[in-house]
Amino acid sequence: MKERKSKNVLYCIIFLFIVVNCCFLSCGCENKTEVLKVSEIMIDTKNIYMIIGEKAVVGAQVFPFNAENQMVVWKSSNNNVASVSEGVVTGVSSGTAVIYAVSEDGNFTDDCNVLVVSSINSLSLTNFENMNAYKEHYKNL
Repeated sequence: MKERKSKNVLYCIIFLFIVVNCCFLSCGCENKTEVLKVSEIMIDTKNIYMIIGEKAVVGAQVFPFNAENQMVVWKSSNNNVASVSEGVVTGVSSGTAVIYAVSEDGNFTDDCNVLVVSSINSLSLTNFENMNAYKEHYKNL
């Protein structure tokens, strides 16, 4: 009887070992990690009005928040008017420019209009009337 109990315990242990291993293999418990891709990028500022020499910080958020590659490339449509480096926009000379944030993953883009003037007295919102046409011209940077 004692020998029969020992065999039953051994069979149960073997059975459990097989069941546990089959569960791991069938449920894909290997160390798989799915790469989450970028689906959108959004700039936090749509219009910047600045004086020559002034700096402004523009932020960009990559979506989803937990996408693997959060890198953003910054571009200016006209570096002679406004330059950009890592989201810091600098007014270079009077005029208009468009600042682009481009996701490294997926090449998603959002933009921000920049108006640079020589002094605060020359600031006029009418300078932005043609910005949509201007943006269309520089759309394919």
